[in-house]
Amino acid sequence: MTNEDVETRATRLRAAPRHVKAASGYATLVGILILLRGCASAYAGQLPYGKVLLYGCLALGLFWYCGMSLLDRSRWGFVALVGLAALPLLGVFAAGVHLLRLLIEGQAGPQLGDALVGATGLGQLLVTCILFRHLFAAETRSYVWKRPP
Repeated sequence: MTNEDVETRATRLRAAPRHVKAASGYATLVGILILLRGCASAYAGQLPYGKVLLYGCLALGLFWYCGMSLLDRSRWGFVALVGLAALPLLGVFAAGVHLLRLLIEGQAGPQLGDALVGATGLGQLLVTCILFRHLFAAETRSYVWKRPP
C-alpha cells in the first residue's frame, strides 16, 4: 500500500459515524469481558486455565476483528458480531441471577470465585446490551448496509 492509500483509508475510518465507532469499541470490550469471565471461571475451579486462555484470546480476537470490520462497512462483520454477541446472553443472565442469589444469601464472600463469575457475567450482559443499542442504531445500519456512490 502506498502512502496515499493509507491516508485515504485513515480519512475514511475517521469519518465513520459516532455509533459505528462506539459499536467497534464495545465489541472489543465484550471480548475482554469474555476473557475475564473465563479467568474467573478458572479461578473458581470450573475450567482449566490453559483452555480458558486459549478460548478467551480467540474470542477477544474475533470480537475485535468483527468490531473493526464495522468501520470498513463489512456486512458479514455486522452479522457475525450480532450472532456472536447474542449467543451467550442467556448464560450471562443466569450468571447475574446466580450472583444475586449469592448476595441475598450472604455467600458471596465464601464463594468468591462464583461471585466473580457472576459479576463479570453481569458486566458482559450490560456491555452487550449497550453494544446492541449502538449496532441497531439507524446511523450504524445505514452506514454498513448502504454502499456509498
